[in-house]
Amino acid sequence: MKRNFRFFILLLLLFSCSDKQEELKINTSSNEPKGFPFYQQKHPVFTKWNKYYLSRKSGFKNTSFILSTPVKTEFIEGTVYATFDREFDPIYLPYLVYSPNKEQYIDFNSYHWTLVEGEPQFEVDQEINLVDTKKKTVQRIAFCGSEELVEDVYWQDDHTVVLLKQVEGNKPQITIIDLERQISSSFISIYPLDSPSEYSKIRIRKGIK
Repeated sequence: MKRNFRFFILLLLLFSCSDKQEELKINTSSNEPKGFPFYQQKHPVFTKWNKYYLSRKSGFKNTSFILSTPVKTEFIEGTVYATFDREFDPIYLPYLVYSPNKEQYIDFNSYHWTLVEGEPQFEVDQEINLVDTKKKTVQRIAFCGSEELVEDVYWQDDHTVVLLKQVEGNKPQITIIDLERQISSSFISIYPLDSPSEYSKIRIRKGIK
């Protein structure tokens, strides 16, 4: 009788350990990075950017993006001129990206390049600025050094900006900035491209008259 009781206790212990291991597996798998389904984005700017990479056949896959850990974005005072400044150069007007309510816009061009004899001359760095036309403020919401480039921008709504980027010369990346909470979430491609992107230069030249 004692043997049967001991055997029953042993079975209970085994099942208990098995349940804990299964629970551990479930919890661990939930922490794995999730891919970002780009094909669900229907904004025309994203669609254009996505089609450009797919048409080049350079190793780009629009479902190969992994979400990184969201980070707090430190907004600081921007250094570019806004449309309400006398010094603002109107050559940048075609490149300003306005919010749906038209009260704000993103300027990601005027810090990065200037026009010299009809051709854009580029700086190494790039400043991405949020301009509030009602409050007349300029805030730098992102900054790119030599290893990063914002190729295009669009608004998801009046409080959310999407940056379409190129990192390290051959890795597409999308960064979503929550302007109210000042939090950035980036989706990084796990597959590098076979050749450098010309998207940004093509976009800029189309706006030059």
